[in-house]
Amino acid sequence: MPLSLNYKFLLIASATSAAATTIISLALAHTLWYNYEVIPLMGRNSIASFLTSASMLSSFIITFMITKATRNAIRSQQIYPLHWHLKSQTLIDQLPRHTVHRAFILGIIGALMSGLTIYLLQFKGFTSFYFSQFVGFSIMYFVLLPTAVAVMSAYRAMGDDVMKQVKL
Repeated sequence: MPLSLNYKFLLIASATSAAATTIISLALAHTLWYNYEVIPLMGRNSIASFLTSASMLSSFIITFMITKATRNAIRSQQIYPLHWHLKSQTLIDQLPRHTVHRAFILGIIGALMSGLTIYLLQFKGFTSFYFSQFVGFSIMYFVLLPTAVAVMSAYRAMGDDVMKQVKL
């Protein structure tokens, strides 16, 4: 059974954002810690500071780009907007209407996700990672976070009234 246009769009948008974010974050991590054998979890040049800043910034950028791409796809009739009975039924539908405001909120949510991740790592007793362990952890984290943010952004943008939106 073939996927609907909206599901194909969600799949492509989330896969693209996950791949791009993972590649960029790994490049940044390699630049920051290429000569480190062990990377501390907390501190000035640590995993915590990297995760928090990268999560907030990547969530903001992904939300902004996916929202714009979704609205353009709806305008060009490549995908369909959500039916009226699907709107305002979830917490995602309560996100702000304006793109920058929505991106800011999801950026904050990304930072909170990194805080939760750091707390759980501390709770489990991790104080540092070897560089190879951090690469594996980063791949998992920066595949899951952008995928979730992209799906939330696209779903919310499918519920927007795009014909009444002002260009930003």
